[in-house]
Amino acid sequence: MKQSKLNSVQIFSVLIVLTVWINKVNGQDKIVQLSKDTIICKVREINDENVKFSYEDEDLINNLSKNVIKEIIFLPKPIV
Repeated sequence: MKQSKLNSVQIFSVLIVLTVWINKVNGQDKIVQLSKDTIICKVREINDENVKFSYEDEDLINNLSKNVIKEIIFLPKPIV
């Protein structure tokens, strides 16, 4: 009886950790610049001249010229 209770606590703990991890990873895109710097962010909008993005845990929208961007990698959102 004690063994199964311990296993339930362990399983619950693992589920909590996975949920937190998935929420952190969710929506993390990468902007790779020509200078090879990488920005981990959430891309909000792409227009003719700029890419608008936000850093994790920020509401501020940043602009980056497309002229300095090599590529944008959109990471898929995990299915929960």
